[in-house]
Amino acid sequence: MANPADWRRAFARSVHVGRRSIALDQVALLIAAEERPELDVAHYLRRLDEFAEEARVELGDELDPYLIVGILNRVLFKRLGFRGNTDEYLDPANSFLDQVIDRRLGIPITLSIVYLEVARRLGLPLVGVSFPGHFLVSYQAAEERLVIDCFRGGEIVRERHCQPRLDTMFSGKVRFRREFLDPCPPRALIARLLSNLKTLYWRRNDYRRALGASERLILVNPNSAEEYRDRGVLRAHLNDFAAAVPDLEHYLELAPEAPDAPRVRLLANRLRVKNSR
Repeated sequence: MANPADWRRAFARSVHVGRRSIALDQVALLIAAEERPELDVAHYLRRLDEFAEEARVELGDELDPYLIVGILNRVLFKRLGFRGNTDEYLDPANSFLDQVIDRRLGIPITLSIVYLEVARRLGLPLVGVSFPGHFLVSYQAAEERLVIDCFRGGEIVRERHCQPRLDTMFSGKVRFRREFLDPCPPRALIARLLSNLKTLYWRRNDYRRALGASERLILVNPNSAEEYRDRGVLRAHLNDFAAAVPDLEHYLELAPEAPDAPRVRLLANRLRVKNSR
């Protein structure tokens, strides 16, 4: 495929709400392919296969969770050189799985996708963890759970470490709750990845790309009131008032008592006037 619209349709099929499961690696690559339509998705799926085979050789018949995690860390972060992009954390390329694989640089969520997809190919019980502000993964061993920070080279995160992490990110305004370490379903992971992209582009005033992320978020979560609001605002920034107004009205239907409902209602009225001129 060489057309962004074709990739969007493929993404929509892959995240359709009726699907029982989402292929995390493929969907993450479809997000990247809309940005670069020439992308060879199959090539990057094979690269993940190769990473998994390299780890499989090292793992052998190992059963101890700590040793398994240590081997995965050695293969992915030492030998293959994956690492967190601390110098250019806000570079959108960190959110595209193909770029992460090519450059060996990423942010917590995309490095976690690499880790999870290698583990899945090996039949290992790892899941995503949507920890506030910093995505993690968890090895769900029968006897205990090992929480892993892929941005920090596979560092094991103890529960006692969680509050200091939150304090650093949120200046003491967020208190740790154990559900912060609950498993994150693939659909929620994809939504968080797209939310990151939307925020990055919005901050750069790249409303066209932010709108693309918002549109895909609605495909992932069609009942999200906030996404209709955001899509409406982005369409307004792009002077598409005719499309913005229905989005804002739908937000008000879904969340009539939202704190920002009066402001959104006022915006919708103003855009309706502009659109009628």
